[in-house]
Amino acid sequence: MHVSTFEDCGPYYSPLREIHEVQDLKSLIFWVRESMEQKLQYIGVFDGEGACKGIWKLEVDVEYGEGECYDELYVVGCAYDLVRDPESWSFQNALRCLPTK
Repeated sequence: MHVSTFEDCGPYYSPLREIHEVQDLKSLIFWVRESMEQKLQYIGVFDGEGACKGIWKLEVDVEYGEGECYDELYVVGCAYDLVRDPESWSFQNALRCLPTK
């Protein structure tokens, strides 16, 4: 089993893709939590055969600034959405981004 992560680093840098081997529940929780604390865009959990069991996708809430900064967006909150339906567009898009073995 392994945890796979993806972060889009913008137009000037290549995306960050990582794979972390998982031996037990403790290491699974550690790598998922560590990835969430880093606010990585996609976090996927794959079983030993390479089948994806679920993907967490980062969702961000933004608001426009006030006063002189009215045309800028500011992040006011973020949360993860668990995507499990393999037929959904979100799942397929994330699966294309995540590195596999």
